[in-house]
Amino acid sequence: MANKTLKRQNAKTAKHRLQDEIDKRRGYVTYDIPLSIKICERLMRGETLASICARKGYPPRSRIMSWLADPDLKEFHERYYAARRIYAECKIDDMFEMLEDTEEIWEEVTNSKGEFVRYRPNHHHVHSKKLIADKTTWYAEKMVPKLYGKQGTVELDVAGDLKDLLRAASNSGHDLPPPIEGKIIDGE
Repeated sequence: MANKTLKRQNAKTAKHRLQDEIDKRRGYVTYDIPLSIKICERLMRGETLASICARKGYPPRSRIMSWLADPDLKEFHERYYAARRIYAECKIDDMFEMLEDTEEIWEEVTNSKGEFVRYRPNHHHVHSKKLIADKTTWYAEKMVPKLYGKQGTVELDVAGDLKDLLRAASNSGHDLPPPIEGKIIDGE
């Protein structure tokens, strides 16, 4: 099974070979698995795609986008988006760590003799922590919606016996279910 997958990954269609030849003439880097792994590792460490593409030996951004759009390169597509998700989760962890550091939120108040009186909130740091929390929430919801996205709630208002309604809806007899009795209201 693994042998077939490896052969499929290394096999290039005629279209890829032609594109590789054009890319070589233009000085572009052609697709290969080790290069795609390096690109994804750099993305996981937090490098931007623009900075990766600016390095010598790496393809331009447009080439990477064409690899992502190519249906024959599903492995790269999966690896790329996994790297993006992993980076997003690490970034979210970093932001949570910054939020947990509360030392700067409180400042000491002293009297005229320089003696400690009490602690008071440092409103500048409280406000910055609030901004970080809002940014973290937004970022988490957008980048990893399956884990951090807002979960919608479904409210059902069902009248009658649910068992009978489900039996009628399943259409298990391959006939149309009997009509539901009651008034039909248009416009709702």
